[in-house]
Amino acid sequence: MSNRIIIKPAKNIKHHFQTAKNIIEYKDQYGNVMSTSNGELRDRYPNTLSSTRPIWSMGTHRWKISLGEDELNELVKKCKLTYERGSKQGQLIETADIFDERDPFFNHTKLRVISFEGQTSLLKDVAKDKIIFEAMKNNTIFGSRGNGLMAGNVRFIISDEQGDRQFELDQVNSEIDAIVLFEGLVHDKKLMIASALGFKASDMQDPDSLKLAMYAYLKSQHRGEDNLFNREKFMAIAKEDSETVSIKSLISKAKLASVIRFDKAKGFTYGGTIVARDEKEMLKFLSDANNKDTLEKIIDAVKEKEKS
Repeated sequence: MSNRIIIKPAKNIKHHFQTAKNIIEYKDQYGNVMSTSNGELRDRYPNTLSSTRPIWSMGTHRWKISLGEDELNELVKKCKLTYERGSKQGQLIETADIFDERDPFFNHTKLRVISFEGQTSLLKDVAKDKIIFEAMKNNTIFGSRGNGLMAGNVRFIISDEQGDRQFELDQVNSEIDAIVLFEGLVHDKKLMIASALGFKASDMQDPDSLKLAMYAYLKSQHRGEDNLFNREKFMAIAKEDSETVSIKSLISKAKLASVIRFDKAKGFTYGGTIVARDEKEMLKFLSDANNKDTLEKIIDAVKEKEKS
């Protein structure tokens, strides 16, 4: 299996190197490497070279890298970098201090990776590359697959060939599992699940419409506020008992019909009274036998709304 990690520009980014915060270099007409580290606004040059290295956090006063002290220093030794100045010049650097902004290892001129027009690669079993990779994961301009929607400041994608393949296989397998589970359900439960997931009435008017809508829902790569993919939400609710699914469906319909209201700050309100802080509490409230009268009133109110 490949141990290579590919770094490439994010799609639809028109100015990967518009602001030269890092050292941006390019070759002139004579082949000389020219530095443009003065921070001027620039377009992306053909044959541009970009230098990436660990970065210091002014907020936490530490180098932004997620490695324990022992693991970090083991990698530091394997890098075999030497002190570039001072009384120890020429001696091997064997330790690094993540809390020292002037640390000789983190400031070493060779602790960097050069990318050509935003693209480069790293090897997992090379100590220097491993440290650069861990630093990239703590730099907000780098993003990776499998994290849902990318943040707006992501300029480069970290693509782990082995990890990407496993991610794709996991997505395909979960999609197949979800479709098989859906097909094995009776139509009434399919409707309850679709309703609980917030499907529109037009998506549930007949079995074929429901199948098309559910298939599109399961294929989506969207993550919700709960950080779950649609397939994960479906799989969780499909495995619940019919009574729980029925109440979740009712909550969704009641919200849509404004019989109950939900506000992130207040929670669920019924008849002007706050009855639950979130959906989990609302489910528990309506499942409680002591609130049976309220449950029946909400059911009747939803039916009246659907008739009108």
